[in-house]
Amino acid sequence: MLERHVLDRAAVKGWLEEAGDLYLQRVSELSMIRRLTDSISLGLDANKACAFILDILLEELDIANASIMLYDETRDELILKNARGQEDLAADSCDSSKLGEGICLKKGEGIAGKVFQEGRPLLVNDVDANSSFVKDSKQAVTIGSMLCLPLVVRGKTVGVLNLSHVQKDVFDQDDIHGLTIVANQIAMQLDNAEIYNELQTVNVELEAEVRKRTRHLEKTNRELKQTRSRLVQSEKLKALGQMASGVAHDFNNTLAGIIGNTQLLLSEAREHPVTERLKAIEMAARDGAATVKRIQEFSRVKRTKEFVPVDVNELVLDVINITSPIWKDQLQKQGRTVELITNLNDLEAVSGNAAELREVLTNMIVNSLDAMPEGGEITISTWSDDRYGYIAITDTGEGMPVDVQQRIFDPFFSSKGPGNSGLGLSVAFGIIRRHSGEIYVASAEREGTTFTIQLPISGGLVKSQEDVLEEVTTDRAKILLIDDDKTVRDVLASMLAVAGHEVVSVDSGVKGLEAFDSSDFDIVFTDLGMPEMSGWEVASAVKERNPSISVVMVTGWGRQLEEEEVRGKGVDLLLCKPFELIKVQSTVAEALKSRKP
Repeated sequence: MLERHVLDRAAVKGWLEEAGDLYLQRVSELSMIRRLTDSISLGLDANKACAFILDILLEELDIANASIMLYDETRDELILKNARGQEDLAADSCDSSKLGEGICLKKGEGIAGKVFQEGRPLLVNDVDANSSFVKDSKQAVTIGSMLCLPLVVRGKTVGVLNLSHVQKDVFDQDDIHGLTIVANQIAMQLDNAEIYNELQTVNVELEAEVRKRTRHLEKTNRELKQTRSRLVQSEKLKALGQMASGVAHDFNNTLAGIIGNTQLLLSEAREHPVTERLKAIEMAARDGAATVKRIQEFSRVKRTKEFVPVDVNELVLDVINITSPIWKDQLQKQGRTVELITNLNDLEAVSGNAAELREVLTNMIVNSLDAMPEGGEITISTWSDDRYGYIAITDTGEGMPVDVQQRIFDPFFSSKGPGNSGLGLSVAFGIIRRHSGEIYVASAEREGTTFTIQLPISGGLVKSQEDVLEEVTTDRAKILLIDDDKTVRDVLASMLAVAGHEVVSVDSGVKGLEAFDSSDFDIVFTDLGMPEMSGWEVASAVKERNPSISVVMVTGWGRQLEEEEVRGKGVDLLLCKPFELIKVQSTVAEALKSRKP
């Protein structure tokens, strides 16, 4: 009996030691993944990023050497991008230009070539006994055993990660699972490196502006909190719009550069691999512009409705794509798994603003994710009847009690604690009501929640940007462009030139009038706020010289300018920032059509 007791204790001790080792291994893997994730914020170029990643692997793993090989489609070969060893860490060297220079492999050649071709990791505990191992005269390290893992991005193998040790039998099968996750993280970071560097410059400018305006908003938000118990929802939103109108103007200038340059790139790179990413940037910027526009309209008594036919199923797929980094990538890193299921039925287009409806669906998905701390399923369904189109978002989360359901759409109400503004669902409710629609919630504790959105059928056809462009036909015009903002000026000039117009651009009202007096123009585009001479003064001076010339005012203040006031100051048309290629071309066509004889 005593002997059995001793054996049981020994077995438990062995099990605990094994579990402890496994726990430490997982902690090490998570630490390594965190360090790899943090490295993307450094904004390194490809070579330095590879060296930085390999140094992390050498510090965290019991390995002697590590290298990354990437596939070159032009040469159809695997090229050694960077190789690092423990001696490089000691020397603190990041120069890999001479290390392994010229080493390359064909698909299927050697262990790395085989792993790349098959897309599966390969463990070799004795490279001398493996016939696939390629010994190169340029190889300056001793390898006893190695583990080679594919680098996979969106289902496509883009390279391999080689880990080696001077001793044999160092790696085992348990290493493959954790290191495969690490390899996937590395592949994703290398794939995003180029895009990150391009966006970094824009992000720095935006972040500086946000910090500046945030200080102002923090002060005004404190004042809002003191009076929120006495304000109704519409008054709160109106106050927010008044406070943010200056921010909106500045953001419109920035968004004009982003949208304009993106659309110009899309017009030149229709079949280029980056087209889909450019479309994603354009969509995000347009959604941002729509949000800024709504903020501006909060301070207006008379609000406009610019609704067009919207494809509901396409809308859902766009939101799923935009939010995938949240419900897929970020949650997987946290150990949470969320499966997003779609049940999309054929239905007619609804009447609405696509950017606003995307914001609503995004809020719904984020709300569902918050309700599922352990992961779960989100199902998005669409259907219609004779009058309405419907979107249902169902989650398998914690659900809500009845008292929470009754207040879920109230402004500033939140069941998520002080860290949440409580505005997400109230804004969504306001958007849907503005669309003459309804939003319902059905929930039970521990049984999940369903939000159902009802929108009126449009009866019209959804038009693509290309369709609208084909409908806009204009004669060639000579245009004078005046704007002190170089980014906006260059983008607008390029858009006009793409449409076949001759453009003369200057950076001030004084120079603009000098150019106007020295040549004949069909249209004058002028910014509103400029030093020395405002857009109003330019318009008045142009009309005094030639009343038949059409004057277009370019402004970031949007519809806060009234048409009667604008026409009374010599301006024929408004072009609101951020402008799109379609709007620019249609404005030129309208300006030419409205010219006085």
